[in-house]
Amino acid sequence: MSLPPPELLPTLEQFRAGDMAGVLAEAEAALRNNPELLPALALASLAALRLQKPERAIVHLQEQIRLEPADHAARGNLATALIQLGKKGEALEVVAGIDNAPLARIEGFLNQESGDHDAARAAYERAVAMDELDFQSWNNLGNVCADAGDVDSAVNAFERAINLSPDTIELYINLAQVLATADRQQPRLVTMQAAFEKEPNNPRVLTELALALGADDNIDEAVNKLQAAVEIYAQEGDQQLRDAHIELGVALETLNRIDDLEALVVKCDSLGMADAELAFLKATLARRKGDFEAASIFAETIPATISPARTAKLRADIADRLGQTDKAFQHYTEMNAAALAESPVPKSTVSYRENVESETAFWTAEPLAQLSQAQTPDGLMEPVFLVGFPRSGTTLLDTMLMGNSELHVMEERPILSTVVGDISPSAVADLADSDIVTIRKSYFELAEKLAPGGKGKRLVDKHPLQMARIPLIFKLFPKAQIILSERHPYDVVLSCFMANFALNRAMRSFTSLLETAHTYDAVFSSWENATQGLPVTNKAVRYERLVADPASEMKPVIDWLGLNWDDAILDTTETARERGQVKTASYSQILEPIYTRASGRWEQYRDHLHEVMPILAPWAEKMGYATE
Repeated sequence: MSLPPPELLPTLEQFRAGDMAGVLAEAEAALRNNPELLPALALASLAALRLQKPERAIVHLQEQIRLEPADHAARGNLATALIQLGKKGEALEVVAGIDNAPLARIEGFLNQESGDHDAARAAYERAVAMDELDFQSWNNLGNVCADAGDVDSAVNAFERAINLSPDTIELYINLAQVLATADRQQPRLVTMQAAFEKEPNNPRVLTELALALGADDNIDEAVNKLQAAVEIYAQEGDQQLRDAHIELGVALETLNRIDDLEALVVKCDSLGMADAELAFLKATLARRKGDFEAASIFAETIPATISPARTAKLRADIADRLGQTDKAFQHYTEMNAAALAESPVPKSTVSYRENVESETAFWTAEPLAQLSQAQTPDGLMEPVFLVGFPRSGTTLLDTMLMGNSELHVMEERPILSTVVGDISPSAVADLADSDIVTIRKSYFELAEKLAPGGKGKRLVDKHPLQMARIPLIFKLFPKAQIILSERHPYDVVLSCFMANFALNRAMRSFTSLLETAHTYDAVFSSWENATQGLPVTNKAVRYERLVADPASEMKPVIDWLGLNWDDAILDTTETARERGQVKTASYSQILEPIYTRASGRWEQYRDHLHEVMPILAPWAEKMGYATE
């Protein structure tokens, strides 16, 4: 074994003693006599890094790499020192293109930090190709793919990371969040249940599991998990407002449990949380109590740490109720921009509107004429379909229909999509009778599973945008009755723009006022094309007449359905209390007595609608609405 150079012995003595300042001084003294003494360079840089003196370390590391370009450890240390000094561009030059997994991971991080996601992805892919056991690079690759909207690649990367490091809880949370963005709710729930089995008392796990449960319509268990998370934070003496508090407050407000929301605010106050942190919950509570002035004061102090989309929505709704139209519209615009930023998608993704337009183009007169010969191939009772553009009054209408004991209303369950999948128009046209029998059987079985209690009653399938799937509905259910909820197109489009929807492909259309209007045009063009070309049994219900004189608007509908009138149809407040969670943007209004304040709201926002009026005016005229 070779002995160290004599001039290095004082440095090694200091190193054995753990005196890093002494190591640095002795190593630099040795380097003054022998500037290319590699062991001295290595010890000097190591000591400088441990002493948190990156500028001293950099000089020695650069000399090391000049003498030994293949010293990957030195390159990694140099990049780290440069990053500490904010010299990220120089750090990237040190590690770029080197065939070494740790250096490729640093390269990926630096590109990710600078916003060059393509370069970051390429670097992380090189890292895992060189070391497929590097779970951190798999995790980073998953994050980059998720930011780019490449969900499948992100899921694969996170799953690889979890398999390599199954006790790292952060990996489960990352996977669950990308699954949520892609609206893959069942895998999201399974992921967080696995995390919960590993760390059942981790409040972050409880919070993410609660969100997954809520998305799976298990809202009561979601609230239980959030309450457990809040309690753990309290037991730990944590005085910060956490996601669990916010999500619990949002869940309680969505469930219209305002007394429980108030109790949560009181509890947070008692724990000593700062007013600024609690501003979101206090503003939400004041708004639901009708104290909009107080709500406005609280809302203006909400910190940036709260979801920008939620904050903007809350401020917008308050301003709207105070008649501050311009301010409200500004906040709704901010809300939609923030929602898009929180849920990116690939630029190449076909929009919902484009898909609707493509399908409408297929259903020309000839295929519709062939489709019009469809027959019911079994003896099952046909459902009623309740459709209409979102925010056109379908929630009020389905609440009224719930008051009739002969109907079983199923609210916005994707049953039709589940049983047919992503079926193309040509495949719809080619469905054989045997296929239809199978699909119908699956449809009713799934309806009973997801919305039990409907045996012996006529099913009402309420899903607004199924109005753009009339050829499919007619092919499967040619005798079905379809109720169309109508509302002034200007009000509908404005209301969609004002709603903070969960951003699946269709709801993304509503983050832009102009795209909302174009989507409205595409959906109603699809509806008109199908109902004029097929013998569809349908009836329109006018929202404005419904809120002005509910009985006069509803009695003809009940007669048309062949049902007996029940005065419970008009008691929407009681029906809303009994129905439980309302899964639409109308949840906060449904417990109120029927009101007319939303009718004609567009007139207050007239100055903001000029761009979309030419698109919507033809539809307004067809329905008999004013356009100016």
